[in-house]
Amino acid sequence: MKKLEGLIFDLDGTLADTLPHCLKSFQLTFEQVTGREFSDNEITKYFGLSEEGIIKKVLPDKYDECLNTFLEIYENNHHPYSKLFDGIIEILEYAKNKGIKLAMVTGKGRGSADITLKYLNIGHYFEFVEIGSSEGLIKSEGIKRILSNWQIKKENVAYVGDAITDITESRDAGISPIAVSWASTTDHSSLITHNPDKIFSKTEDFMCWLNSIN
Repeated sequence: MKKLEGLIFDLDGTLADTLPHCLKSFQLTFEQVTGREFSDNEITKYFGLSEEGIIKKVLPDKYDECLNTFLEIYENNHHPYSKLFDGIIEILEYAKNKGIKLAMVTGKGRGSADITLKYLNIGHYFEFVEIGSSEGLIKSEGIKRILSNWQIKKENVAYVGDAITDITESRDAGISPIAVSWASTTDHSSLITHNPDKIFSKTEDFMCWLNSIN
């Protein structure tokens, strides 16, 4: 990539250390509604879907109760258990000051995405925020909508994410996949096997790359 005009970010595990809080909020929700504990795998196997989609998979007959309970638990416990990764604000500020367009495409539903953006106070950095679906992965569609609005060349845009699906979805949309593994929840070696254009395990290294390319 010779020129970078647009950066599109994932949220959970990329900008913010929120995945453990997401998992715990689901577990507390389902236990409160059913009276039994749920294992990590019973929930994480559906990660990639929005909260609505995960609830439909796990407890479809208790959907409304679970969704309301989840959003309440997620918001009430957000501040102590979720935070931006060190260096993220510096990255966003640098990109903004360089005139790089910024957007977000997340798998989260609107409710939890709005909560996280509010409590972490980063929503103002992003021109567009595309949310996830209860039916399946739609990140490539969200990326394409942003590209259509931006009217800039695909080869000058990158998607930054922490999951294998982030690599495949950005490739499907025709832009450069940048993998990051600075979250403790991310498997660095599995990302490498899917050949992202770049991979970074530290925010400092990502910042150095930004400096070198623009």
